[in-house]
Amino acid sequence: MREISTLEITALVNELNCIVGTHIDKFYELRDGQFRLRLGRSGEKINLNCILSHTFNKSIYAETPEEPTNFSMAVRARTEGLAVNSVVQLNFDRIIDIDAGGGEREVHLIFEMFGKGNFILADPAMKILLAYRTHDYRDRSIRVGAVYEAPKSSQITIGYLTESKSIKDVLGGLLAASDKGQNAVSALAKTINLGGIYIEEAFNSAGLSIKSSVGELSEADMEGIGGGLSRILAFVQKPSPTAFVESGKAVDYAICELKKYEGLEKKGFGSVSEVLDFFYNENKVEAASKKSEAAEQLRASITKQEALIGQIGAEAEEARASGESIFNNLTMINEIISAARRDNHITAEEMQRQFPEVRILGVDLKEKSVVIEI
Repeated sequence: MREISTLEITALVNELNCIVGTHIDKFYELRDGQFRLRLGRSGEKINLNCILSHTFNKSIYAETPEEPTNFSMAVRARTEGLAVNSVVQLNFDRIIDIDAGGGEREVHLIFEMFGKGNFILADPAMKILLAYRTHDYRDRSIRVGAVYEAPKSSQITIGYLTESKSIKDVLGGLLAASDKGQNAVSALAKTINLGGIYIEEAFNSAGLSIKSSVGELSEADMEGIGGGLSRILAFVQKPSPTAFVESGKAVDYAICELKKYEGLEKKGFGSVSEVLDFFYNENKVEAASKKSEAAEQLRASITKQEALIGQIGAEAEEARASGESIFNNLTMINEIISAARRDNHITAEEMQRQFPEVRILGVDLKEKSVVIEI
């Protein structure tokens, strides 16, 4: 199942400003990486369903687990009754920040929707109070007590493209710095934080193959791609949410129709939340077992220690058997040593004739050693 794109998060956050003024009633952890936030205001109840890295949407479905988890109880203790002040997208990235409450009880509910995803609860100064997943990155730390920082990125943002006077010029500059043999869609997807599916759509709408290399694109092609991106960016403010259905099954969704799915049935929706709710009710995301980093490290350590114990046991058994063999043949070993001392020119062949019951592997009179196999 594909991750939600930055463009879709932007459109979604615009919609979710409708929850400003509601109060947080309850937080649920449904399963690994899946949550429900129940909001309310006079005469209205709203459910927000979250599947980390996949969706964060208003939902008509309201699943409730039999027993609350320790994590959900900790979140409830810090959020219940707080009013939602704002919903924003941080750094034009796949991060949703819900500011709730006020004064000493103000908190930020931060949902990171990339990679494995994460949910962080922070105070007004962005000091982390709770973290669903803890991790130390090169430039930031997600741990209780650390100050939350959104990941730094060198990618071109939606905000920059929207403010740019000429998207064609931006594209030209990006592609001019790319390897001429590189796939053009991949080159742009790595440098523009929109989502690969919408980069592909810009190519398709310009009549260009998504397999085109950077070196194959002309000035006219740049114009066409720029026009395609401009058209797509307009759907952020006025989305046309669409699910694409094949053989009765929803196979993808977008904030606008996509040429790549021209042959499929299209199902339109009134909001991005609605298309996400439909799509993820049709396509359930399997939850993986939640494993803490500390537990994984402990399990790996135990496995390593068990292997080491087994190795030591085998070595001890081998040493015991060798010692027993030496003890049982001690008389003959002493005779071999005495023979070597009497004749300081004796060879291995001569010694083998004297002691046929053992195997003489070597005689080194200079080093004063005899190697035998019992």
